[in-house]
Amino acid sequence: MAIPKPTQGNYNRRRDTTTLHFLDDDGKAYTNEYVMRGGFCFPMSIWTGNREEIAGYAVVIGRDVRSGVHTVFKESKVLAIDHVTNSEGRIKYQGLAPWLNDAWTTYFCKWFHWHGRTGSVDHWMRDIKRSAMVSPKPKFSECIWDDDSEVDHTMSLLAIHGKLKCDKDGGFMNQIQAYQTNQAVPYPARIAVKACLAGFHQFAWTRKDADYD
Repeated sequence: MAIPKPTQGNYNRRRDTTTLHFLDDDGKAYTNEYVMRGGFCFPMSIWTGNREEIAGYAVVIGRDVRSGVHTVFKESKVLAIDHVTNSEGRIKYQGLAPWLNDAWTTYFCKWFHWHGRTGSVDHWMRDIKRSAMVSPKPKFSECIWDDDSEVDHTMSLLAIHGKLKCDKDGGFMNQIQAYQTNQAVPYPARIAVKACLAGFHQFAWTRKDADYD
């Protein structure tokens, strides 16, 4: 399914939620309130056969306060934080900085979760902290679990019950499909989504009784 893009949003400071405004296919306006979290898989070395690839991934997921549906609103490969330019100042590789900024300005997502020492975590954390392009700076928390199968089971149950929605043509869905045929390779999009889903549980939202601003 195609994930709808909000026409606007507002941050509910006291509740620490985001209310997003949408238009349906008939042009009728509607709103949903979400707890917003992000997931990160820091770039790491992945070998497929004799080929090495450096790959990372980031997602923004909103959990509907009323329905419990988790929607992957934003997703992106991670190759660099700031743009990588050539000697003439032209962009060679797109950095994640504008994506991180949009995660806040559009979805008011400022908290990202990660799992495992994939790649050089400290290096990427420093790049984000030092980046003049990333503003405001996001918050990062590590999610810890012993058994991957438990988190995989949680993700599968959400999908089976229609409570995990994503772009059918997006990188996460593509990697889910690839995982079905080859589970020997790590898939950064799956790692990022799993970390985010674990974050919803390990760092639970507790402001459901708070007033709106």
